[in-house]
Amino acid sequence: MHLEQGIVKDGLPVTITGELDPKLITTPPITGQAIIASTGTAVQLSSGILTNGVIITAFSENSAPITIGGATVTNTANGSGNGYILEAGASVSMAVDNTNRVYINGTAGDFISYCGS
Repeated sequence: MHLEQGIVKDGLPVTITGELDPKLITTPPITGQAIIASTGTAVQLSSGILTNGVIITAFSENSAPITIGGATVTNTANGSGNGYILEAGASVSMAVDNTNRVYINGTAGDFISYCGS
C-alpha cells in the first residue's frame, strides 16, 4: 500500500511518501482468569506467549486489593509490601513477553481476568 499525504506545518506544505506495510495479527488473544487460593500465597498466571503485553483487571466485587508482581509478590498493601496494588474493578497493562511472568497475591477467593496479545 502506498501512502502519500499533504500536511501543512508552520504554514509550509509537507508531503510524506512511503510504503505502508500493515501487519495483521493472526493469533487469537491470550485470555484467562486466576484466583487466589490461599490468602498471602502468590499465584502464577498460566503461560501465554505475548507480543504486545497483557491487561489485568481485578474483579469488581473482590473483597480486597490484589497485588501484582514477580514471583516474590507479597499481600502487604501498607507501603512496605512488594507489588503493584490493584483495587477491585481496576485494570493495569504490563509489557511482558509471557503471562507466566506475572504473579498475583491477595485474599482467598478474589480473582483477576487478563487479556493479551
